[in-house]
Amino acid sequence: MIDLFSPDTSLIWLAALFVFGGVGLAIGVRMTRSTTMEKALRAEAGLQGRISELEAALRESEERYYALFHQPAFPICILDADSGKFTAFNTCLHELHGYTREELEKLTFADIELNATADERLKRRKRIVEEGSVIFETRHKTKNGEIIDLLVSSVGVKIGGRQLIQNIGVDISKRKLAEEVLSKSEKRFRQLIEYIPDALFLHDMEGKILNVNQSACESLGYMREELLGLHIQDIDEKFIPEKDLPKFVGMHPGVPVTLEGMQKCKDGSTFPAEIRLLVIESDHRQILALVRNIAKRKYAEEERKKLEAQLAYAQKMQAVGTLAGGIAHNFNNLLMGIQGNVSLMLFDKALGDPDHKKLDNIEKLVENGAKLTRQLLGYAREGKYEPRPLSLNRLVKETSETFGSTRKEISIHYDLDDGLSGIRGDQGQIEQTLLNLFINAGEAMPNGGELYIKTENTSHEAMNPETYTPEPGDYVRLIIKDTGIGIDEETMGRIFDPFFTTKSLAKGSGLGLASVYGIIKSHGGYIEVDSRKGKGTAFHIYLPAVKRVEGEKKKQKGDIIMGNETVLLVDDEDLVMEAGELMLKSLGYDVLLAKNGREALDIFEQNRDKIDMVLLDMVMPDMGGGEAYDKMKNVKSDLKVLLSSGYGIDGEAKEIMERGCNGFIQKPFRLKELSEKIREVLE
Repeated sequence: MIDLFSPDTSLIWLAALFVFGGVGLAIGVRMTRSTTMEKALRAEAGLQGRISELEAALRESEERYYALFHQPAFPICILDADSGKFTAFNTCLHELHGYTREELEKLTFADIELNATADERLKRRKRIVEEGSVIFETRHKTKNGEIIDLLVSSVGVKIGGRQLIQNIGVDISKRKLAEEVLSKSEKRFRQLIEYIPDALFLHDMEGKILNVNQSACESLGYMREELLGLHIQDIDEKFIPEKDLPKFVGMHPGVPVTLEGMQKCKDGSTFPAEIRLLVIESDHRQILALVRNIAKRKYAEEERKKLEAQLAYAQKMQAVGTLAGGIAHNFNNLLMGIQGNVSLMLFDKALGDPDHKKLDNIEKLVENGAKLTRQLLGYAREGKYEPRPLSLNRLVKETSETFGSTRKEISIHYDLDDGLSGIRGDQGQIEQTLLNLFINAGEAMPNGGELYIKTENTSHEAMNPETYTPEPGDYVRLIIKDTGIGIDEETMGRIFDPFFTTKSLAKGSGLGLASVYGIIKSHGGYIEVDSRKGKGTAFHIYLPAVKRVEGEKKKQKGDIIMGNETVLLVDDEDLVMEAGELMLKSLGYDVLLAKNGREALDIFEQNRDKIDMVLLDMVMPDMGGGEAYDKMKNVKSDLKVLLSSGYGIDGEAKEIMERGCNGFIQKPFRLKELSEKIREVLE
């Protein structure tokens, strides 16, 4: 192939010009024979100058051609329009494709183009020839297999009657890669926007909706086309609340503002929403609104507040219960000292003795004090607790009839379910609960009224608790409703607090409803109160249901029972120990004394074969009754132990009983009761 613009070709052009110049000169000499030799020489000199100018112009033209064709950093080539073979190409083209000049001279444009068929290339050549120029994108494969993208400007030219095509390309591989990355990013962004669970709206500053995502359509029940034709006020009950208007107007681009409002759905329903507004800059200011349905969050917040209220209430009741239990325990220890001494004095007095009546009165006063402590322990859920299957209908009937006999002006109405399930509980505590509720109702109706009592089977699903979460299962419901003065809202929040009463100090202790609450909770039950001032009060009590109901077992009363065994008495209270020692000795027992669990353990290890029974206090310093019991049982596994406490059997004492302790007696106890318990344990 001949390169018309190569250096060798340029010399040929110079020679040709020189020859043609000489011929012209000879002709001129013939035509002007009269011209002198001097003129001929001057003409020859002029011709030489002209030739030099042409040579300089040719070199300048070649330099411009080389600069324009070979030096650019973009590929240039000239193709044969028919065959597509390269007739010329610049350095950038063969370096970009990785071929040598010799290798590229043997190829056609079709050999390096990937994304066009032969038919497409033919159509493109025809367009170039007919239209003069075409711009197109193409993809080439380099020698080492890499792919490059090119934007090509193609121009049709004719040289010497031969149709050629000149291509000038720009490598757009990086741009195409960036566009591809951008396209993927935009696709991911669109997917993210479309499928985020929150509704997204784009609207102008006047509120006209410009764009929405799929969640917006689904949450409001519209088609996308419907939403795009609406104003934001059509879906927002109050587009911008007046109180937030100053804040909204002052929004700056990139600084979000959060509002709360109500969103309107297509079907007319509404839901509470949190709306985050963000001003964005484009051709015009626009607002991006992210709308989140917070109905579930509102519900969760309400549930959280409800649970927090339940927890606070439970913690309060637990704290007060702990205080009440501690007071009752200490008070019972004091009563034990009094009761013990009175019992001993009565034991030595004949019925006709003048002091016997006085001691009887003291004992009754001690019993009244013990009743108060039992109420406290009932509230603390640590009272005497001997559960067994019971008939709630029977207990309700018996207790209400006893109450009704003292309040003839109150009419009692019954609606008791004949198929009522049984409950499992301590009969004495349930009776105390019922009596306290009846007395409370009677005090609310000082001039008489109506008392309605209803029992029925139910389940946890029928409850509507405010301050508790019921355990799943079947329950027995007891409703005690009066037509009394009712309870005001302020008092309602305190009715179960111990020592709280609306009566004067002379008329009430404030322990009735407190013990009701404690006893019901200790039985695994729940209590609700419904009352309004002047509209009466209804107590709803739920107790776990059981299938079996047993009849009442009556205790047989007997005389004081004597003994002759050795008993280890363990108690940290001096008064109790002194009274207990005298009571045991009066019953015929030999007595060893210990003031705490550690001392008891030492005495027991020294006298293990001699000691027949341990009368063990539960709450003591240094080493408590539970730890002392376990250590003594490890020494002598068949040891008989009677546990004693100012607290009830529920709680730590119950745990000790479950570990094999033989019996429990609650302070204060009488001499006769102690004698019976000791014989139960020993025999």
